[in-house]
Amino acid sequence: MVALAAWLFTRNDGTKPVPAEPPSVATTATTATVEADPIKAAGNAYIAFEEAVAAAGAIPDPDSPALRATATGQALADAVEQLRAWQLSGRAARAVGPVTDGVRVTGASLTTEGVHVRACEVNDDQVVIADSGKVVNADVVTRLYDVTVVKEGDSWKVSLLRVIERWEGVAGCASDRA
Repeated sequence: MVALAAWLFTRNDGTKPVPAEPPSVATTATTATVEADPIKAAGNAYIAFEEAVAAAGAIPDPDSPALRATATGQALADAVEQLRAWQLSGRAARAVGPVTDGVRVTGASLTTEGVHVRACEVNDDQVVIADSGKVVNADVVTRLYDVTVVKEGDSWKVSLLRVIERWEGVAGCASDRA
């Protein structure tokens, strides 16, 4: 299903922040506190970030405490900028299903920056006019992301998402789901 970060983080230059989580990570994370296994913690942090973006996009709420609890750096700046633009234009996001249905972590590794996560996301959320619910974008797209997750205090947070590749429909890294 659609992780709203895909719409929220597509930049004019085609880059985007990346969602990802290792296969061993649970798909329903509510917090991403520092854990003994940084790869698992990073995966949980990414899922918590996607959930926060989805919740903030439905309103839209650029001041969302959940977004600030799960993102930092460029990822937070990009999300806030897009949410403000949606707020000013009267648009919002409507999830078609649970965020985690469309997100699959395909790999993760420790780096000097934190944890680098690669994720495949099928985004089928809809962009709507907030007041009327009229759908203005219902495209389904698949994206492969690189995500950087860093430890900030006692929490892991998404700091950067970058789109590696994008396909129309359910395709590419998600072709086994088509």
